[in-house]
Amino acid sequence: MKNALFSNFQYQHNSDGYKPQMIPKALKLIRDDYEGGHNKEGDFMTESINGVLRQQQNMKYASHVMIVKDMAESQQYYRDVLGFSIEGEFVNREGVHFLFKENQNAGAVRPNSQIGVVLDAYIWIEDVDSLYEELKNKGANIVFGPQNMEYKMRDLLIEDLNGYRLCFGSPIEM
Repeated sequence: MKNALFSNFQYQHNSDGYKPQMIPKALKLIRDDYEGGHNKEGDFMTESINGVLRQQQNMKYASHVMIVKDMAESQQYYRDVLGFSIEGEFVNREGVHFLFKENQNAGAVRPNSQIGVVLDAYIWIEDVDSLYEELKNKGANIVFGPQNMEYKMRDLLIEDLNGYRLCFGSPIEM
């Protein structure tokens, strides 16, 4: 049990394929493995892990806020080209949320590429190649990819109509 747990947690936690949703699962496995060997109710280790798990259960997801020139045009692009649904000022696809705030002032829209940063959001997905085909067929602006990266992910970088760059990546199977 300990070797399987460690190898699973190490894969999920390293910089080659970090998946934050695996932390609660790993903590539960560590707690259960620890309790199996100690079986002490109220033990410091068990209570510490339970405390962390209770705290993590309150957060569901985060939404990246994007300042856009035209709310309707941006939402239409995310719906028609990127496959998101529209929910008020939010767009959503399979648990990935972006909150749009319209501002038509000069310089209000500031994608990270304006300051030399390659992307504005990184989205982990299962199959980057099928997403590439879907987005290419819908006319998305593909910056690069899909491409195997040195950090063991296969990435696809697109740029939306406001200049925001979304990178979609899936783990490269070893």
